[in-house]
Amino acid sequence: MEVSQEQVIKFLREKGKRGAQTLSVLGKYAPFMAAIQSEIGVELLRDLNTMHDELLDKISSLTATESERAEYKAVKGLILRFCDKLNKYENELNKIKEG
Repeated sequence: MEVSQEQVIKFLREKGKRGAQTLSVLGKYAPFMAAIQSEIGVELLRDLNTMHDELLDKISSLTATESERAEYKAVKGLILRFCDKLNKYENELNKIKEG
């Protein structure tokens, strides 16, 4: 979605400080949100979740190799980083809504 300069100026005039905070948060997280909402981003996240499920099954059944346990830790770490970034984004937007 494209926004014109006039629309941004109008938004800032109407919303004041809260509008500036909103634009700051959106700008800060825009590259991340664009990446995860893209076709490749969705595909990569789906692959990551599939890998996590498959590796967790092996670990739970005690058939995972040392390499698979290490891979699981890496995949889990990536998922946690992804979730952390989303949580920070949502928290910042909620602060603006409440403030």
